Amino acid sequence: MTNDLVPAPVIVAEDLQLTFAQGKRMTRAMDHVSFTVERGTTLALVGQSGSGKTTTARTILGLQRPDSGVVRVCGQEVHALKPAELQKLRRRMQVVLQDPFGQLNRRHTVQRIIEGPMVAHGYLDAPGRKQRATDLADAVGLTLAQLGRKPQELSGGQCQRVAIARALAVNPEVVVLDEAVSALDVSVRAQILNLLSQLQRDIGLTYLFITHDLAVARYMSHNIAVMNAGRIVEYAPREQLFADPQDPYTRALLAAIPQGIHRKGLADV
Repeated sequence: MTNDLVPAPVIVAEDLQLTFAQGKRMTRAMDHVSFTVERGTTLALVGQSGSGKTTTARTILGLQRPDSGVVRVCGQEVHALKPAELQKLRRRMQVVLQDPFGQLNRRHTVQRIIEGPMVAHGYLDAPGRKQRATDLADAVGLTLAQLGRKPQELSGGQCQRVAIARALAVNPEVVVLDEAVSALDVSVRAQILNLLSQLQRDIGLTYLFITHDLAVARYMSHNIAVMNAGRIVEYAPREQLFADPQDPYTRALLAAIPQGIHRKGLADV
């Protein structure tokens, strides 16, 4: 008997498989990838470049179709949706990318950038959009003066705050963060991670956090899935994975973390 009082996971990936042809060589980008993400939690998807983690993120977002397998976000089967239905779902799941400058239109002001998703989804009227952009700027630590500036007038950390505000503009339930802090200086990185954690506590966001950095994953996540060559080789609660890693690849990644961070965590250094 199922328990109807237990909420379904917000993100479900079931047996995802995808093979790319590279010349005469076939590369398995996803090899029987399965995981779930509960509401209000963070799953860190960790692996080195080429491990398949970004392809997996694109598949969750509906930007990449798998050869087989199923993705459900907010109870909807992503790859079975018609384009108009997928557009509606995308209001409930947003993305923040790695490059804090490249993901923002340099011709637009911060105000217009934050309002962009609201315009695209028909969310609020013009005065409402203006007020929400102002509220979001304040929430992510931007000033009113910065709303009138363009990305090239801001620092990398400020641009990433703009990207986060834009992702939150239409009140999503899920945010996919693809190496969202890897291009930032260490001190700025800590500020952005603290901001993301605070936003999750305040409004119950669900994060799929893509990173190559296990120290960042330890600070941000509730659960960690380690990917290598398109497969999830280890999937465990954060502290369990750090205390007793089972896979040699996970142990190699842990060995590369500076010992002070490994023992104490990113927030303490």
